[in-house]
Amino acid sequence: MKKYLFKMVFTTIAFLCVNITSAQKVFKVGEEFDSDIRVTKLYQKFRKSKTKKEVSELVYRKEFFSKKSSYIKIYFENFDLAPGDYLKLTGANTKESIIYGGKGKIIDEKMTMISDFWSQILFDDKVILELYSTGSAMNYNGFEIKKVAYGYSEEKIMKKLVGQESICGSDNKERIACYKDTQMFEKAKAVCRLFIGGSSLCTGWLLGEEGHLMTNNHCIGSSSSASNTDFVFNYQYENCSGTTLANKEVVASSATFIKTNSQLDYTLVKLPVNPTNTYGYLSLSSIAPSVGDRIYIPQHPGGRRKEISVKTDTDGTPDGFSSVYASTSGSGQQVKYYADTEGGSSGSPVINYATNLVISIHNTGGCPNGSYGRCDNLIADIGTDM
Repeated sequence: MKKYLFKMVFTTIAFLCVNITSAQKVFKVGEEFDSDIRVTKLYQKFRKSKTKKEVSELVYRKEFFSKKSSYIKIYFENFDLAPGDYLKLTGANTKESIIYGGKGKIIDEKMTMISDFWSQILFDDKVILELYSTGSAMNYNGFEIKKVAYGYSEEKIMKKLVGQESICGSDNKERIACYKDTQMFEKAKAVCRLFIGGSSLCTGWLLGEEGHLMTNNHCIGSSSSASNTDFVFNYQYENCSGTTLANKEVVASSATFIKTNSQLDYTLVKLPVNPTNTYGYLSLSSIAPSVGDRIYIPQHPGGRRKEISVKTDTDGTPDGFSSVYASTSGSGQQVKYYADTEGGSSGSPVINYATNLVISIHNTGGCPNGSYGRCDNLIADIGTDM
C-alpha cells in the first residue's frame, strides 16, 4: 500500500512538473544554423583602389536565402570595424536595410556597443550582406558569423501549434482590428511581438510612460537576451477581415535589463527609445483581481498578427465573456481564467475590462490557463525600480 501511494504521489508530482515546464517554454518560430564565416584576413588586407573616388568600396558580399522563410537574422561575433567602414544588411524583396559599424550593435541610449550580437530582424527570405571599407583596417578584426536564423513559414508554424494551443472549447480569439473604436483596441496598441535571439517568440507590453516593457522571465531572463530582442509594434491586420496589413515597426532591437523574478515569471526592461507617444502604455492595477471580473488579453498567439481574447464558451460571464476563474496570493499560479491563448502568447497582459488596468501577466496554458504574476505582487516586487 505504501509503495502504491508513493508511486501515485511521485507520478502526480512528475505530471505537474512536466506541465509547468512545458507551459514555461518560449515558442520557437525559426531554425538556427551554425556558420563559420570569417572575414578578418580579407578585411585587413583590403586596400582601396587609387582610381576610385568613393569614400568606401565593397570588400565582401554574401547572400543568405531560404525559400519561404518569414525572416532572417544573423549572429555576429568579434565585430570590429575601422572608423568609416560599415556593414549593410538588406532584404532583397523589402529593400529594408540595417547598418552596423564600429564595435557592432548599439544597445542603449548611452550608445553602449556590443561585439557579439544578433542582427535586427529582416522580414525577408533573402538577405544581402555587404561590407564596405576605406582600406585602412590593418588593426581591426572585421567580424565572424557564427549563426544564421531562418523563420518558419506560416504553414509550418500552424503545424507546430497542434497540441500547443490552450483553446478552451472553441477558439474565440479575434483580430484586434475587430475592436477598432474601443478602449480595448487603444490599450492593445501597447502590446508588441518579441523576437528573442534567433528563433524564439513571446508577447510584451509597455508598462508606464517612460518606455519600460514587461514580459515573462522565461521569455527574457538575462541582460544578454534583452540585448538581442526585437520589439515589433503594430504587427496586425488593418481590418477585421481581408488581407490588408498594418504598417509594423521594429521600435528597437535591444533593451536594458532592469529586473526579473522567476517565481512571478516577469521581466522588466527599458527600451532605448520611448514609443509611448505613438503606442500608449498600460498600468498595473493596485487592486487584486476578484473571481468574476471580466478580462481581455491582447496577444501574438503563434507569432501571428495581433489578436485578442475577449469571449469564451467555457466558464465565462453570463454574457459569454472571459473572466477571472480563481485568484490567490500563494505561490504558483495566482490568477486563473478561461481565455484562449497559444504558444507565443506568453508575456501578454491580462486586462480588467472595467478599469483597463493589468491584473496579471499571462504565462501558463491549459484550461483554465493563467498567471504566476498577479498585479499586487508585481507592484510589490518591482518596488522603486521604475
